[in-house]
Amino acid sequence: HSIRESLASLFYTKTVNIGYDQNVIKRNCEVVSSYLGFEITKEDILNKKPFLFYDNYEDLQIDILVIFGASRANKIYPKEKFLEVINRFKDKKIYTIWANQQEKESAKYLSDNSHIKVLDKTDLDKLKYVISKSKIVIGGDTGPVHIAWGLNIPSITIFGNTP
Repeated sequence: HSIRESLASLFYTKTVNIGYDQNVIKRNCEVVSSYLGFEITKEDILNKKPFLFYDNYEDLQIDILVIFGASRANKIYPKEKFLEVINRFKDKKIYTIWANQQEKESAKYLSDNSHIKVLDKTDLDKLKYVISKSKIVIGGDTGPVHIAWGLNIPSITIFGNTP
């Protein structure tokens, strides 16, 4: 009853009943582990070894990394709201990244109206490095925020209007 593609479930040989009110990580772990016949505990999730690796670059110290871009518009928290968040942390080193022209313009808006620093456009390897140097990542349902999880970097994920 909790699957997005309910018709597809007619072809499954095994099903798992876990509601949408459960954390997405717990949901995904339950689906995989129940099928393969092992348990993934909360402790396993919280104490996992980082599994993303990267080269080292210049020394970088980031208190908060703000990720405001995403693949779809409904996953993007408004830049004006991010500005309110940023301005609550005036004594912190806050950085942001961007990947396309629209995100670059939003980054400029944020830097023009706050103390956030905008990093240059980067590749995937350096992105992993930047995230690893952050104390916390704040962003939407997007790849860089998921990378933070893979690197054991605490994150606050702000979701758009998708289930």
